[in-house]
Amino acid sequence: MWDILKRVFKKRSKALVTDLMQRFRNKCCEEDESVHGHFKYLADLHEQLAAMGKAVTDNNYTDMLLMSLPALYDGTVLSISVSMCLRVKDLTAEIFEQFILDEFEHRQVKDKLNNSKDEALTTESGKGGKGKDKCKVECYNCHKTGHYKSEC
Repeated sequence: MWDILKRVFKKRSKALVTDLMQRFRNKCCEEDESVHGHFKYLADLHEQLAAMGKAVTDNNYTDMLLMSLPALYDGTVLSISVSMCLRVKDLTAEIFEQFILDEFEHRQVKDKLNNSKDEALTTESGKGGKGKDKCKVECYNCHKTGHYKSEC
């Protein structure tokens, strides 16, 4: 009875390891997804696999991180790879994660700045630049309200 129970457990654990490996290999970060959350998810899978006796080497883990990023990080990944080659230093998962997280945070700050500039421009153009409400402005070309002749 004990031998049967061990075989059933081994089959179930092997299926679980296979499922975890498949999720680990196939997980891709979407462009609108948080890189922090994505890396945390992969780190959790990495730890689960190690706990089940299926350790993933640091080189393989780094490769998985590289392959799972969206295309908008291609330039950053290339820069990191080139700089590591020039320094003759191996690219570890820890170093790679830190570079990508820095890039992610940089992009978020840049997006916030761009959004605030766009909002400022929208607010300013909504006033016509002169503090007037455009819905009360009459066009000299078509005599309709809501826009200027230059926008007609």
